[in-house]
Amino acid sequence: MNLYGWNIITSNRLPKGSFSDGTTTVTNGVANIFMSVADDNTKPVMAAWRRMPKVEGERNKDLRRDEFVTSARWGFGTQRVDTLGVLITDATKT
Repeated sequence: MNLYGWNIITSNRLPKGSFSDGTTTVTNGVANIFMSVADDNTKPVMAAWRRMPKVEGERNKDLRRDEFVTSARWGFGTQRVDTLGVLITDATKT
């Protein structure tokens, strides 16, 4: 849904539980996540390859077949925290 230029996407995988910032506590809360995904310079989460996929092969003489193994390393991480926000709301109040 688009509401005044904001794209709203619903998810059932948002963190739920008890949240506290030291002064206020929400016991039945949902952490709503806001982020800017306008372009690659504003996205808060970034994926990166640490090691590109590498294929190795060898012949298994006992089974009379070629066997191939592919290995790679990658990850996701927070890059720009200034374009990410979390708003805690109570799940029972509407």
